[in-house]
Amino acid sequence: MFEPFELITPVNKSTVLKFVDANAPFYSKLCLYHNSEIVSDCSFKPEEKKLIKENMQEYTSLIDALKTLNSNVKSKYLSEFIALVEKYKGKSHQSSAEGGLRI
Repeated sequence: MFEPFELITPVNKSTVLKFVDANAPFYSKLCLYHNSEIVSDCSFKPEEKKLIKENMQEYTSLIDALKTLNSNVKSKYLSEFIALVEKYKGKSHQSSAEGGLRI
């Protein structure tokens, strides 16, 4: 499912955010995965992806960057995506018997 050196940020033990960097001028996506299944995604314009990529190293900085972007663009979809990610962060998801995210 994941390629080596992809930009992946853990949300919790079984949930990650993966940045899918499409070639310009196309949109890039930030995908929310839980137990290796895609739950949701949100698209970003080429000029927005730099901010996302710079903040992928840590969950808190990524969420802060998303909120900053949202305050600038005021997108209903981005607001809903952020709320969903925060919901997963707040939950104590227990993974299957294998334990953890299967990558």
